[in-house]
Amino acid sequence: MGFPKWSLASSKELIRAQKTVGGLYYCGAEVSTVYNGKRLVLSAIGVPHQNLKPFNDDLAPYRSKRLAFSNALREKLNQRFKKYSISLPYAFWSLFGAIKTTSTEDLYVNLASKIIEKLKTADKILTFLTDDLKLELSESEVKKLEDTASPLYLFDLALTLHTSFKIKHPKEEMFPADHFVGLCAKHGAISSATYKGEDLEEFISTVKTLGVQSITAEFCEKDQAFMQKFFDACMDNGILPLVRVVIDHPRKNLNCKFEDAELAKKYKETTLCIVGHEISASTSINDGMFSAETVEKFPSLPERIKLYSRIGSKGL
Repeated sequence: MGFPKWSLASSKELIRAQKTVGGLYYCGAEVSTVYNGKRLVLSAIGVPHQNLKPFNDDLAPYRSKRLAFSNALREKLNQRFKKYSISLPYAFWSLFGAIKTTSTEDLYVNLASKIIEKLKTADKILTFLTDDLKLELSESEVKKLEDTASPLYLFDLALTLHTSFKIKHPKEEMFPADHFVGLCAKHGAISSATYKGEDLEEFISTVKTLGVQSITAEFCEKDQAFMQKFFDACMDNGILPLVRVVIDHPRKNLNCKFEDAELAKKYKETTLCIVGHEISASTSINDGMFSAETVEKFPSLPERIKLYSRIGSKGL
């Protein structure tokens, strides 16, 4: 499952779809924040259904800041590509007042689309990339970009541009991390920080100080010893460990397996307890996994994981 950045607007569609096709899910949104001058990616997960709209309303200022960043980056790209008669349209306010935001990835997909539309053939596109943009392409990238008939061609070109085209990003204005953590508490959602390979002990200390309730790491099939270390370190600090697979490109490998069945079971339980939290908190916020009432009644995090994972396994 997945959820969008800066918005909960699609949550109702997700709920309706999941109720139709079956399966487990939870609602959430991800934002970029700043803490001690550094970027910190935070998520609200297991958002109670009665608070989806008010929480989404509270995220409007976040979307506004992201819109400003997107349009500033778009302006820089337009300046760089003006001499090639390539231009990206600007994001805007919709008729209903909601901000239409565009991620950095979307900007490069848009840029790739414009390049394909203008140059059409693989030879011209590769020449443009290497001679005009001065990109140094790997053999793998060249091979992929030689086949314009590939259904993944647009995304392969966008990824190449995103990773190889050098442009200094504009400064992004972000809300402080504690503001978003406060919104999660206000609306009964579980706050989660995204771990991206920093010093683990230092990262846990930072988010624990902020009052973040869980940490999410990307699944690492090549280093499963770390996945065990990560799980244990979070649990030792009273923080819920979660693992995910980020599907940021159609070529992303989805064959992710744990070598240790017991560790896989533990991560399955922590994921299910988010589902269980959303079920319970959608009845009453006081029944959420991290509410004061629940923590007082079940102070042990492992005990709460067992309880809420059982609730989550039953589905909605």
